[in-house]
Amino acid sequence: MHVWRVDLRLRPSRFFLLFSALLHAAALVAVYQCGLSPWLKSCLCFLVLVSAWLSWRQELARAGMALCEHGVDWHLENGIAPVRATLMRHRVWRYLVVLDFRVETAGRWRRHRLVIFPDSVPADVFRRLRVRLHHAALPHDA
Repeated sequence: MHVWRVDLRLRPSRFFLLFSALLHAAALVAVYQCGLSPWLKSCLCFLVLVSAWLSWRQELARAGMALCEHGVDWHLENGIAPVRATLMRHRVWRYLVVLDFRVETAGRWRRHRLVIFPDSVPADVFRRLRVRLHHAALPHDA
């Protein structure tokens, strides 16, 4: 039985960037429409803009990130060096895949969540990833 080995490179998701822009624009409109003082409105607008900048920065930083499966271990590469990771859990939906990893960096373990949208990878790769994860059994799922 041949099992497809995960080996993909992410690109920025236009869907996420558009959704994020619309959500933050709606938040700015809501702040503008509320009956607060102008000073408080300015502070809230600043917070919404910082949130938009952080979410866009995080999504664009994931561009070019590579994800490879090597048996039980996975490797995440963000342009610097591959980092060993263990897939702790995954969630698979039709238009979204969420992977929760335990990543080892500098001798310490930390959690890392990777959200993959359908337009982040080619369509056939996204379909294969969904099928592969759907049929994968994690050690703690038994």
